[in-house]
Amino acid sequence: MSRKTISTNLLVCKAITGALGVGAVIFALLIVVLVFLFLVSPFIIIILVLRYLIRRHNDNVRLAEKAMESGQAVPSGQKLRNIALIPMKISGNGASRRFQ
Repeated sequence: MSRKTISTNLLVCKAITGALGVGAVIFALLIVVLVFLFLVSPFIIIILVLRYLIRRHNDNVRLAEKAMESGQAVPSGQKLRNIALIPMKISGNGASRRFQ
C-alpha cells in the first residue's frame, strides 16, 4: 500500500473513533440496532399474527379434508387446532376417526 492510502485509512479510523474511543462506537452501533428493531417491531408482529392465522386456517382445511376422506362430516362449530391430537380408533372393518 502506498503511504497516502495508509494515512487516509488512519485518518478515517481516527475520525470514526475520535476522542471517545472504540467503546463509544460500539455503544452507538448498539443504539442504532435497538432503534431499528424498535421501528421494525410492528411489522414483525403483524407478520407473526398473519402466519398464525394462515396456519390455523390450513389446519382446519386439512382436518376437513381428512373428515371427507373418511366419510364423516365435520361440525361447523368444531375446530381442532392440531390434527395429530385426534386419536385413531381401529375397528374390525378398518380405521375410523373418533372426534373428541
